[in-house]
Amino acid sequence: MRGGAAGETKQFLDGLPLQSPYGATVSGTPARGRFSPTLFKGTVFSTGGYSAEYGQALSAAVILNTQDLAPETQTGITLLSLGSVGLSQQQRWERASLAVTGDYMNMRPYFGVVPQRVLTAYENGSGSVAFRQRTGAAGMLKAYGAVTKAHIGVRTPAVGWENGQPVDLRNTNAYLNTSFRSPLRGGWSVNTGLAATRDEQTIALGTQGDLPNISHVHELEESVVGRVVLTNDSVGTYWNLKVGAEGLGQRFGQQARQQAESGATDLPRRAFAEQRAAGFAEANVSFTSQLAGRVGARTEYSAVLGRWNAAPRAALAYQLDDASQVSAAYGQFYQTPANDLLLSAHANPALRFERADHYLLTYQRIRADRTLRVEGYYKNYDHLTRFDAATQFQPTSYQSTGGGYARGVDLFWRDRKTVKNLDYWVSYGLLDTKRQQRLDPAQAVPTFASRHNVSVVGKYWLGKLHTLVGATASYSSPRLSYDPSFRAISTPSYQDLSVNFSYVTSFRKNLTIVHVSASNLLGRANVFGYRYGATPNDQGAYQRVDVTPSAPRMVFVVLMMSINKARPADTSVAPE
Repeated sequence: MRGGAAGETKQFLDGLPLQSPYGATVSGTPARGRFSPTLFKGTVFSTGGYSAEYGQALSAAVILNTQDLAPETQTGITLLSLGSVGLSQQQRWERASLAVTGDYMNMRPYFGVVPQRVLTAYENGSGSVAFRQRTGAAGMLKAYGAVTKAHIGVRTPAVGWENGQPVDLRNTNAYLNTSFRSPLRGGWSVNTGLAATRDEQTIALGTQGDLPNISHVHELEESVVGRVVLTNDSVGTYWNLKVGAEGLGQRFGQQARQQAESGATDLPRRAFAEQRAAGFAEANVSFTSQLAGRVGARTEYSAVLGRWNAAPRAALAYQLDDASQVSAAYGQFYQTPANDLLLSAHANPALRFERADHYLLTYQRIRADRTLRVEGYYKNYDHLTRFDAATQFQPTSYQSTGGGYARGVDLFWRDRKTVKNLDYWVSYGLLDTKRQQRLDPAQAVPTFASRHNVSVVGKYWLGKLHTLVGATASYSSPRLSYDPSFRAISTPSYQDLSVNFSYVTSFRKNLTIVHVSASNLLGRANVFGYRYGATPNDQGAYQRVDVTPSAPRMVFVVLMMSINKARPADTSVAPE
């Protein structure tokens, strides 16, 4: 995100950081989110300069707030042509609600209709329970639990494997989240929460040849995180105060097996235990009716690193008129290195928190259902973890000497006014970034970064047909890939045209929605990157294979029925 790797974006559910927000996946294949979008009443995606309330997010934060009381009692049935069925029951009482869901997906029948290049198996089963209880006049107690079990089989593109290297992954994930908020005396209010995660996965890898190769990896991560936040809105007419504390306990272990001509050997188990504590304070200040600001700071301690950090953050916004404003933000952001880099951190005092400094300047104008936003940003990365090819399997030699930068401009335009029932938006991002981390011998453009990114999205409501039609066109300029000699090779540009429509009707007076979606409608052969052989040929070039989608396009149909809920009577207005 804006020059940051995927692991540098952190998700927060009701203020608590998520340790495994996405389902397990194999490198080169897409990951699915673990949580249904209907669970949330609001989502904030901050790409920089976010509040001191949130930590361990080097590049971006996704803030997810769950629904309070369910709006009504209803039963839901979902059928998906990919091979999925889902059932849900939602019960609403005067001051409480309970929702239970269950889902099962097996894509083997779909694979028989749409042949796959990469995926060979995808099976997933999950269930969840969400309870809500109103307390007092304005308090709310929430409890949410979910269990997921998944099996994924792929043929990973690899040099020397005619049909790809077989990989079999099995994952079991359990998650529990509880939160409570309530007003207190003297203008104070409390928001507290506790969450626990257990994520276990086993990966079996195909091997060939006489050289030793990893054939089996087992990983287990367990964590508990809690926080308390106090807010006072009455300390002054023009400002409020928020203070909070957070604690995390985490265990991560990895056991690998090596296959050689002489047989299989279990390698030494690697593990770490982390205890992390954090505290923050933040104030929102209104200097005048047009000028407002936010100033705060966050501090964290990591036991596995044996280090503290302190991160100041500030933002300022000036209202130009009743429709537009200009704002600026600055902040320091820290994150511990990824789990695989911390496995021997207790024996490596050189490791430090990875750090990013964010600078943002934004102009935004919202008037008559039209939005224009222009944002320029600069991010400086420091203390990224590095190692070289000779020491990449010796974590005690890792160094926090990497760094980099990301700078660019994002433009966003949305219009829901010009054409009745049409909602469209256009976004463009210009990115200039380089970084040095892990095996990089020098600063270079990372493999996940595209210099130009364009997206055009449109939705049109056909009231008389009770149908919402949508389309998305996306373009990303070529990305770079690096062979073992660090020679840069460019991929083709990424281009995609996807279409969808949703038909709203009723079946026996129950609200029913039929949704059809097709991705990459034109069937473009997109290439995400390359994988290389370990040694060059006689000409000094490394053989490579393309990393591509599992199929040129995906087409699926969804049937959703809400029993005890009728179709809206007024279909002349487009749905939100």
